[in-house]
Formats: sequence, C-alpha cells, structure tokens
Amino acid sequence: MRHLPVIALTLACTALADPAAAQPTPLEPATAAADAEQPAVTTEPGPIRKRLQVLARDLKAVPSRDSRAILIQGGIMALLAYPADGPATHAASSSPMLKVAFGTTGKLLGEEWVQGGTALATYVAGRLLDRPRLRDVGADLIEAQLFSATLVQPIKLAVRRTRPDGEARSFPSGHASASLATATVLHRHFGQRAAIPAYGAALYITMSRMQANSHYLSDLIAGAALGMVAGRAATIEVARTRLQIAPAPVPGGAAIVITASRP
Repeated sequence: MRHLPVIALTLACTALADPAAAQPTPLEPATAAADAEQPAVTTEPGPIRKRLQVLARDLKAVPSRDSRAILIQGGIMALLAYPADGPATHAASSSPMLKVAFGTTGKLLGEEWVQGGTALATYVAGRLLDRPRLRDVGADLIEAQLFSATLVQPIKLAVRRTRPDGEARSFPSGHASASLATATVLHRHFGQRAAIPAYGAALYITMSRMQANSHYLSDLIAGAALGMVAGRAATIEVARTRLQIAPAPVPGGAAIVITASRP
C-alpha cells in the first residue's frame, strides 16, 4: 500500500536515535553498594520512548474540539460540493490552460513518499547540524504524515469511491491530506510568514489532482480537512492556533475560506 513508506520513515527516524543514551552504566559492586544508600534518581526516558510518548499524546488530540469543528465544516463543504463534482472535475480536466499550468508537478509533490521523504530529510538535517528546532519540525512533519495516512486510508477502503478516471479509492484525496498536513505544521511552527507559501503549495497540489481527472472536488475538500486535523494534532503544543474552514459565496460560485485565530 502506498502509505507503508510513510510508516517506514518513522521507523528509520527512531533508528537514528541513540538507544544507548537511555541505558544506565553498569556499576561496580562497591559503587552499587554505596549508591544503594542514596535516594533513587529518576532517569529520563530514552529518545525512542520519548518520541513514542509524544506520538501517543498527540494522537489523543485528533478528536479534540477544534479538530471536530474542522471535520464537521469540511464534511458540510464536501456535501455541498458533491452535486458539482462531475461538472467541476470535467471543466478542470478538459482545460488546456490548466493542463499547462499544473502538468505532473502537483501529482509528484503530493506523493506520500515525497512528503514523507522531505519530512525525514528535515529531521535528519536537524540532527546532523545540531539544530533542535529544525529537528523538531522534521519530527512533527513525520508525525503529521503518519496521522494523515492513518485517517485517510481506512476511509478510502471503506468508501471505495471510483475515481473520475475509473481507478479505485477516490475519497478522500491522499494528496490533499498530505499536503495540507505539511502546510499546517509549517504554519504552526513559523507563523504567518510560512502560511501563504505553504498553503499556496498545498492548494496547487490539491487542485492538480482534479485537473488530472484523478479526484472529485468533494474528495479534495474532505482530504484537506483531514490533513489540517493531522497537522494540528502533530503540533498540538507548538501553537494554539485555531484553524477553521468555511464556504463563502462569491460571484458565480463559492470559495473556501481558511481562518486562523488564537483563543
């Protein structure tokens, strides 16, 4: 399955940690006897155990109140877009201008192995360069991709919606979820300066899937909502930014409005 490489990335990530750091140094008998008279000292968990603890903690944030709000709003928007799925996808896929604008770049950038590989490269660079913040961003990006795959793949298998081009597992869009998960992590780590380019790239990747006749509009909206939830859960302690998505009427159609606020 396509999401298995993402899981492998996490295993590789944990392999980079130094398990010896978590192991106590053997004591000589005399030293051990002397230390037996001293109060017990609580040791810090090793890096692998610490990362697993963070993963478990963040996983609990997936069904949080703000995440439920994003999922509900995304679900409503997907239902509203459902009647326009066919015409919107046909118009996008048959447009020569959009075909030139998107090409195959969006599909490549949104692949799980590209998103996950970039996350792993960020984490490795942070460790090798001794840049704690870069390392933490990479770890959160990997975690967001794991959450994204965990949310998207079971729904794909359960819904089994046929894609516009006849292939299987259309709903929801994995490309939309993976790219929005990355954008949300970058936004929450670096603020507004990263929001515009990150969400712009995610929008480009997402819309390229409709132009390629691989997804319907409702697939993309649902995938985007799941990606936001995944990115938010992976960075629950980084920032308390509250993301909301909502439909808004515009002349001749509708638009998606993404707002960010802090309680």
